[in-house]
Amino acid sequence: MLLQEKDIVTLASEYGLDTESQKSMNVLRKIQRDTFGYFPCISTIFTLMKNGRSYSEGVNEYAFDVCCRYFDNFVTSRWGDDLNYLMLCMADFSCFSTELARAVSLEKNADALIERCVRFGDVVRKAKGGVYWLRPFYLRYLQWKRRLTWDDRQMKTVWHRACVYLRLHERYHEALMFAGLAGDNDEIRDILIFESESNPALAQFYESREYFRGLSDRVTRSSPALMCGRAMLESVVLCPEESERWYGELKRFAEDEEKPAKDRKAAAEKLLYLDFVLPHRPLLTEEECRRAIEERSSGIDLMRNLSVTGFLPSVINGFRDLTGLMQKDDAYFDQMSGLISGLLGQRADGILQIFTAERAFEMQKSKAHELIGLVQSGIDMAVRSGSPDICFAGIGLLAKIHASEGNIDLAIQQVSDFREKCSPVVNRQLHRNIDALKIWLDLLAGNMQPVAEWLGKVPNPTTVYRGVTEDRYARQRGKAPNEIINFNIADRYCYMIKVAALVFMEHYEEAWTLCMRIKGYLKEYGRTYLDIENTMLQALILARLGQKGWRPLMLEAFTMARQHSMVWAIAQGGGAIRKLFDDQKFLDLLAKDGVDPSEPYCRAVMKKSEQLGLFYPGFFRTVKAPAKPLTAMERRILLLYANGEPTDGILKKLGITSNTLKFHSRNIYRKLGVKNRQEAEKMAVRALYPNGTWGGNGDNEDDLSYKF
Repeated sequence: MLLQEKDIVTLASEYGLDTESQKSMNVLRKIQRDTFGYFPCISTIFTLMKNGRSYSEGVNEYAFDVCCRYFDNFVTSRWGDDLNYLMLCMADFSCFSTELARAVSLEKNADALIERCVRFGDVVRKAKGGVYWLRPFYLRYLQWKRRLTWDDRQMKTVWHRACVYLRLHERYHEALMFAGLAGDNDEIRDILIFESESNPALAQFYESREYFRGLSDRVTRSSPALMCGRAMLESVVLCPEESERWYGELKRFAEDEEKPAKDRKAAAEKLLYLDFVLPHRPLLTEEECRRAIEERSSGIDLMRNLSVTGFLPSVINGFRDLTGLMQKDDAYFDQMSGLISGLLGQRADGILQIFTAERAFEMQKSKAHELIGLVQSGIDMAVRSGSPDICFAGIGLLAKIHASEGNIDLAIQQVSDFREKCSPVVNRQLHRNIDALKIWLDLLAGNMQPVAEWLGKVPNPTTVYRGVTEDRYARQRGKAPNEIINFNIADRYCYMIKVAALVFMEHYEEAWTLCMRIKGYLKEYGRTYLDIENTMLQALILARLGQKGWRPLMLEAFTMARQHSMVWAIAQGGGAIRKLFDDQKFLDLLAKDGVDPSEPYCRAVMKKSEQLGLFYPGFFRTVKAPAKPLTAMERRILLLYANGEPTDGILKKLGITSNTLKFHSRNIYRKLGVKNRQEAEKMAVRALYPNGTWGGNGDNEDDLSYKF
């Protein structure tokens, strides 16, 4: 009973409503979104509109109320009280397991009742793994019914049961939500303390920010764990002054002799922990690291919960940025690695091997097969110690190594397999970073569709009204983080991939805005590696926009990378960056800064970027676009050329004559600057399928419209 857009247009025509103007089409699309396409609601709305009512929120609510009363009187009234009660208990969950349903409702026969509901109709569907999900209209009906029939006591009882279940299953953010609904402040406090003690990961602090900040200062000061968590949270959301305030509160607690000795010792441990991991703080000196090791040997296990991927200069680039170790000699590097190992203990298993391999890869000092062996040994150690974040760091580095050698398919396959292995429930932030890494590989490969979907910029099928065909973008909710709604450093890696994706999609203004948003954080918090990437992308954006300001920015990025001997940090821009080195004014600027283009570092950067440009010509649009854009028909013809469609097939698919095809072909050759069909095909294939892979069909022109 769910209608699609074309069905709604047909139904509106049958009711005598306007379906010709763009305004009416927008109204019909809004009706589809508001009603989920549910036919009875839409029919009721159209009846009201036929009688002269304009569509509004009130009309939608009235239609929904009518449908709910009908559903209540003629459908669910026959199901039995036990089943109806069970489903009302699940009104807060769009999907659930039988275990969750049993815990929330206390119904021992929950599985049998749910299966009975599945048999009754299509309002509850069964998915894989014994999970059920509710149809949108039925979920909204349950919430409507519960508001009418339940009192506050019944609601809070169900919410408390849900909170207990979710907390036991380590779904703390959801548990906090239900504790908040139930108004149980003591439960909120206990969950935040437990979360701070057992899993003080950066992402978890951010997700719980509203509950941390909702606690009164008096309650927060009562617990060293809460003060530690609040200090970390404020640093994550770029409020270092507030973070230092709570650090000071924790320090006063540790020095207060009236407090119990056990609590003062816990506060001292957390102070040392914050000294090491607060994102806005400078990196500890060698002497401070040794002091921390001594504290650890005396019984304070301050590093037991540290997110160890923070030590890598790239991939996730977490709590700390150890880019400074890149420019040190091997002896100093080995010495600091030993200190890190002393701090982390068993949690260092695998991290040092991966860090060593990444340092060599960034400098392009070792062969690929040597790096792969070192990274794989680190991954194996991380697997044995059960550290998924270290495994991801290793997989990310392996993906970079394979991609740098042209083995993009292998890199994509390894990342996809790792994503499938990792459960999103265990670490949502890790899953987001895995998705971002996969998008970076798609950027290299020139795979437009997944990049567009991740950004939420999916090309819509052509929209037809009044006989006019238009190409449109449907702004959907993608997986990329939205820096306008919530900006936090937990998503820093995703932000950098988003900038690259926006440049790839040629949304330069949006990419520039995000670059400037990120830049303040990178400078203030001293994230050198990401600063190099961000500045390089800024230079590329200005170069694409034809503005002279790109040269000083590119010089800044190049100087930072050269200072730390990082070849890959610049060369990863591929052919797009290599092209900038052909600009004589930029070379003159380098020479003025004392950089000789013939020095080994410059030669290594240009050689690697040129190699990547040959491997991935579609990355950052290194394929030259025509001076004049192709028309829709010309794009369609060129796409069929690229797919190897014979002339007879093109004539049949497009319904045109051979003379019309010749006319369009001549225009294509002129605009592309080629002489014949063979050259046009080669250009189209390079632009569309830089890997030499074909994944579309001849009827879809969307991919080609991006290129031409």
